[in-house]
Amino acid sequence: MNEHNNQPSGSRGFATASLMLGIVAFVSALTMTILPPLIFGSLSIILGILSRGSQKKMGNYALAGAIVSGSALILNLAICIFSFYTIFSSPEATSQYFDSVNETYETLFGVSLDDILESYGIDSGQFR
Repeated sequence: MNEHNNQPSGSRGFATASLMLGIVAFVSALTMTILPPLIFGSLSIILGILSRGSQKKMGNYALAGAIVSGSALILNLAICIFSFYTIFSSPEATSQYFDSVNETYETLFGVSLDDILESYGIDSGQFR
Protein backbone atom coordinates (compact mmCIF):
# COMPACT_ATOMS: atom_id res chain seq x y z
CA MET A 1 0.00 0.00 0.00
CA ASN A 2 1.28 3.44 -0.84
CA GLU A 3 2.24 5.64 2.08
CA HIS A 4 0.46 8.66 0.58
CA ASN A 5 -2.96 7.00 0.60
CA ASN A 6 -3.23 6.53 4.35
CA GLN A 7 -1.78 9.83 5.61
CA PRO A 8 -3.44 13.22 5.81
CA SER A 9 -2.03 15.76 3.36
CA GLY A 10 -0.39 17.78 6.15
CA SER A 11 1.52 14.73 7.29
CA ARG A 12 2.77 14.10 3.76
CA GLY A 13 4.00 17.69 3.59
CA PHE A 14 5.81 17.36 6.91
CA ALA A 15 7.35 14.05 5.81
CA THR A 16 8.54 15.51 2.51
CA ALA A 17 9.91 18.59 4.25
CA SER A 18 11.68 16.31 6.74
CA LEU A 19 13.41 14.44 3.92
CA MET A 20 14.38 17.62 2.07
CA LEU A 21 15.76 19.28 5.21
CA GLY A 22 17.64 16.07 6.00
CA ILE A 23 19.31 16.19 2.60
CA VAL A 24 20.17 19.88 3.05
CA ALA A 25 21.60 19.11 6.52
CA PHE A 26 23.77 16.32 5.12
CA VAL A 27 25.08 18.42 2.23
CA SER A 28 25.82 21.34 4.56
CA ALA A 29 27.67 18.97 6.91
CA LEU A 30 29.86 17.92 3.97
CA THR A 31 30.75 21.58 3.38
CA MET A 32 32.14 21.64 6.95
CA THR A 33 29.86 24.31 8.30
CA ILE A 34 28.76 24.05 11.92
CA LEU A 35 25.39 25.72 12.40
CA PRO A 36 23.38 24.86 9.24
CA PRO A 37 23.52 21.07 9.81
CA LEU A 38 22.41 21.58 13.41
CA ILE A 39 19.50 23.78 12.41
CA PHE A 40 18.33 21.81 9.36
CA GLY A 41 18.92 18.43 10.98
CA SER A 42 16.98 19.33 14.11
CA LEU A 43 14.09 20.77 12.09
CA SER A 44 14.05 17.67 9.91
CA ILE A 45 13.78 15.34 12.90
CA ILE A 46 11.03 17.48 14.46
CA LEU A 47 9.03 17.54 11.20
CA GLY A 48 9.49 13.80 10.82
CA ILE A 49 8.06 13.23 14.28
CA LEU A 50 5.21 15.67 13.65
CA SER A 51 4.35 13.93 10.39
CA ARG A 52 3.51 10.80 12.32
CA GLY A 53 0.39 12.38 13.75
CA SER A 54 -1.58 9.76 15.67
CA GLN A 55 0.02 6.84 13.81
CA LYS A 56 2.48 4.54 15.53
CA LYS A 57 4.94 4.38 12.64
CA MET A 58 6.63 7.11 10.64
CA GLY A 59 6.06 7.19 6.91
CA ASN A 60 8.85 6.31 4.51
CA TYR A 61 9.82 9.90 3.73
CA ALA A 62 9.77 10.92 7.38
CA LEU A 63 11.86 7.92 8.40
CA ALA A 64 14.36 8.58 5.61
CA GLY A 65 14.52 12.25 6.63
CA ALA A 66 15.19 11.31 10.27
CA ILE A 67 17.92 8.84 9.26
CA VAL A 68 19.63 11.30 6.90
CA SER A 69 19.39 14.07 9.53
CA GLY A 70 20.83 11.83 12.21
CA SER A 71 23.69 10.94 9.88
CA ALA A 72 24.29 14.62 9.16
CA LEU A 73 24.37 15.48 12.86
CA ILE A 74 26.82 12.65 13.60
CA LEU A 75 29.02 13.67 10.66
CA ASN A 76 28.93 17.30 11.81
CA LEU A 77 29.97 16.29 15.33
CA ALA A 78 32.81 14.12 13.98
CA ILE A 79 34.10 16.96 11.78
CA CYS A 80 33.99 19.41 14.72
CA ILE A 81 35.85 17.02 17.03
CA PHE A 82 38.46 16.27 14.36
CA SER A 83 38.94 19.98 13.61
CA PHE A 84 39.41 20.94 17.25
CA TYR A 85 41.76 18.02 17.80
CA THR A 86 43.81 18.97 14.74
CA ILE A 87 44.10 22.61 15.75
CA PHE A 88 44.78 22.19 19.44
CA SER A 89 46.93 19.03 19.45
CA SER A 90 49.84 20.68 17.68
CA PRO A 91 51.52 23.69 19.33
CA GLU A 92 52.43 25.09 15.90
CA ALA A 93 48.85 24.84 14.64
CA THR A 94 47.53 26.40 17.85
CA SER A 95 49.98 29.28 17.54
CA GLN A 96 49.02 29.84 13.90
CA TYR A 97 45.34 29.75 14.84
CA PHE A 98 45.72 32.38 17.57
CA ASP A 99 47.90 34.55 15.32
CA SER A 100 45.14 34.40 12.70
CA VAL A 101 42.52 35.30 15.31
CA ASN A 102 44.64 38.23 16.52
CA GLU A 103 45.04 39.52 12.96
CA THR A 104 41.30 39.24 12.38
CA TYR A 105 40.52 41.13 15.59
CA GLU A 106 43.03 43.84 14.70
CA THR A 107 41.46 44.21 11.26
CA LEU A 108 37.89 44.31 12.56
CA PHE A 109 38.24 46.14 15.87
CA GLY A 110 41.65 47.82 15.75
CA VAL A 111 42.86 45.87 18.77
CA SER A 112 44.12 42.31 19.07
CA LEU A 113 42.41 39.56 21.04
CA ASP A 114 45.46 39.41 23.31
CA ASP A 115 44.95 43.08 24.22
CA ILE A 116 41.25 42.52 24.88
CA LEU A 117 41.97 39.55 27.15
CA GLU A 118 44.68 41.49 29.00
CA SER A 119 42.26 44.37 29.60
CA TYR A 120 40.09 41.89 31.50
CA GLY A 121 43.08 40.57 33.44
CA ILE A 122 43.32 37.30 31.53
CA ASP A 123 46.72 36.06 30.47
CA SER A 124 46.44 35.20 26.78
CA GLY A 125 49.46 32.92 27.04
CA GLN A 126 47.43 30.30 28.89
CA PHE A 127 45.46 29.55 25.72
CA ARG A 128 48.50 28.88 23.55
